[in-house]
Amino acid sequence: MTEPLLALRGLRVHFDTAAGTVEALDRVDLEIAPGQTVGLVGESGSGKSSLASAIVGLLPAPAGRVVAGEVRWQGRDLLRLDEPQRRAVRGREIGWIPQDPASALNPVRRIGDQVGEAARWHLKLSAAQSRSRVRDWLARVQLPDPDRQAASYPHQLSGGMRQRALIAAALACGPQLLIADEPTSTLDVTVQAGILALLQDLRRELGLSLLLITHALAVVARLADRVVVLYAGRVVEEADVAQLFEAPRHPYTRALMQAVPRLEAPPARRAPLPAIPGQVPSLIAPTAACRYADRCALAMPRCRAVAPALREVGPGHRVACWALETAP
Repeated sequence: MTEPLLALRGLRVHFDTAAGTVEALDRVDLEIAPGQTVGLVGESGSGKSSLASAIVGLLPAPAGRVVAGEVRWQGRDLLRLDEPQRRAVRGREIGWIPQDPASALNPVRRIGDQVGEAARWHLKLSAAQSRSRVRDWLARVQLPDPDRQAASYPHQLSGGMRQRALIAAALACGPQLLIADEPTSTLDVTVQAGILALLQDLRRELGLSLLLITHALAVVARLADRVVVLYAGRVVEEADVAQLFEAPRHPYTRALMQAVPRLEAPPARRAPLPAIPGQVPSLIAPTAACRYADRCALAMPRCRAVAPALREVGPGHRVACWALETAP
């Protein structure tokens, strides 16, 4: 069996707030194999971005911290490295596309300087080498007239062009893993399609592994090989993408699938989309039981007493649900 490129083991992340300690991630396990795309799915507040920040060592200190677990990168636990050692991995071996290109780019620095910054530092490039590398990468992400774009400021580019510049910056050092945190959430639908096609092409061309963080199931269906569903800081289901879409097992995953609009019927005849009742539980001193129990139609007394562990329900398919334990 291929050794995973990245493996999270029992990852727990907490944030200190004025209201108390938020337990953002609770015993999360996740693996990414070389060349694989894993889609991490969940609604806002489920812990997706906290997981990405924990991997690259960018949790907002001192409020955010990893309290338990491992982040194993090619066999090394990144959590045991000092900051200079982690900085050598971040950007060089693991690239990261932040969520919002408008806030991720420095408004008073030219695009070329920002795209080439990590490559200059990690690869020890001269000014001329850096300019050449920036030009090549801006062309590879399909920005027209790369020299002009490199000399531009972020406000002079459209949202889609800024996102392409961020992709170029994340890949300019030749990382093996790319973490894309909601890469299309701030873009128009027509622009989203182009960004997704670009990521798909670059992944194949470069042999990249990709951790795709999103709340959009359609994006996962298009790009991912494997899917991990996160709810209130816990993994509730994990499967190959075909398995998950053909036969989702966890009640939360099924509810997410049912909330996807269907376009077969004319708008006037479409049934209202079903909503998941209730709200996501508070993660300040959260329950030790199943965190989905209060919203679940299948909940039993056991669900409100003890949290279910992930268990195999088929080849490569794991689900955390007590209702499946009693199913025939």
